[in-house]
Amino acid sequence: MSFYHAFSLLRHFVLSESSSSRRSDDIYVRNILQVISTGFESGEFTMAASVARTAMLADRRAITVTDLGTGGRSGQKRKICDIAAVSALSQRYGVILSGLVSSEFENETADSGIILELGTSLGISTLYMAAAAPHIRIITVEGCEASLSVAGKNFSEAGFP
Repeated sequence: MSFYHAFSLLRHFVLSESSSSRRSDDIYVRNILQVISTGFESGEFTMAASVARTAMLADRRAITVTDLGTGGRSGQKRKICDIAAVSALSQRYGVILSGLVSSEFENETADSGIILELGTSLGISTLYMAAAAPHIRIITVEGCEASLSVAGKNFSEAGFP
């Protein structure tokens, strides 16, 4: 997250006039600010996602895209590297996502937590979340079969079912 975004979030928190709205958002804002301020490091557990992201950025294969979200590109062939460049999280944002997921689910058991992701794409953000909380069940949904098969390959190579 850039310094500007972190500063804007902090400014909103400090300058909000309604104390009742601040109380309801307090725990989430504190969690986000703590993850950002502690400089959550890219550890061994985020390595699989970083490796998959790097591999996708170098993959020149073309797949036929079924676009159910923005429209306009359905049925067109797109290179995996182009999809990864536009839709995959950067390593910095992936590490922040991992930190948020890890801190949110650190006290959860395998039966008590679940993550639902809509729009898997190539599965990079899913890998960041799965690595941060391997004991939590993740359900991820993707409408494009070609993207889903690439994501499935990424999951199996990273060691996640």
